Amino acid sequence: TPGELKMKPEMVRAVCDEAHRLGYPVAAHTESPEGVKVALENGVDSIEHGFFMDDWCFDFMKEHNVFFVPTLAAPYWIKKYGTDAGIPDYMVKKVEKTIDAHQDTFRRAHKAGVKIALGTDAGTPFNKYDMSGFECILMVENGMTPMEAIQCGTINAAELMDVKDTHGSITPGKKANFAVFEKSPLEDIHAILDCSMTVLGGDVVFEK
Repeated sequence: TPGELKMKPEMVRAVCDEAHRLGYPVAAHTESPEGVKVALENGVDSIEHGFFMDDWCFDFMKEHNVFFVPTLAAPYWIKKYGTDAGIPDYMVKKVEKTIDAHQDTFRRAHKAGVKIALGTDAGTPFNKYDMSGFECILMVENGMTPMEAIQCGTINAAELMDVKDTHGSITPGKKANFAVFEKSPLEDIHAILDCSMTVLGGDVVFEK
C-alpha cells in the first residue's frame, strides 16, 4: 500500500549492511516518499517503483549513486486491461491513484539526471517476461530518447548490478550478449519488439 512503511530504518540498515558485506546490491520496493527516504538514508542501491519521489530524493540519489528502476510497464498493463480481464479491483484502484504521479516522477527524475535502469516487475498482470522492450517504449513516451531508454536496459543495468566490466555494451573483451532487430530502435523505439536474433555468450540462441 503506498504510504505504508513496512520496515523500520534499523531493519533496512541491517539488511543493506549485511548484503553489502557479502557483495550484493540491495533493491528497495518502495513507493511512498517516507519509504523511499528511509531506504535511501539506510544504504539501498536502487529504488523500485518510487511513485512519489521529490527533489530531495533525486539529489540524494545523484550524490550517492543510487539508481531508479521505475517499472512503468507494471501499472500500464493493469490500467490497460482492468477488472474486465480479471485483475483484482484493489490493484486497479491502486494504479488509478498512482499512475499519473508515477509517470511524472519518472519524467522529473530523468530531467534531474538520476541514473535509471530498466526493470519491468514482470509477473504482475499481463506484464510478460518476454516484453522487457516495452519498458523502453514507455520510457520514450515519457521523455527519454530511444538511445537513453536502450542504455537503461544495457549499460545502466550492468552498472547497477556491478557487472559493467563484462556486460552492458558491445565492447572488445566483454560477453558477446546482444540482440539484432529488423529495424533500428533508434529511429522508432517500437522496433525493439521485433527481434530477429539473440546472441548469448557468442552463440545464437534465437533466430527468426
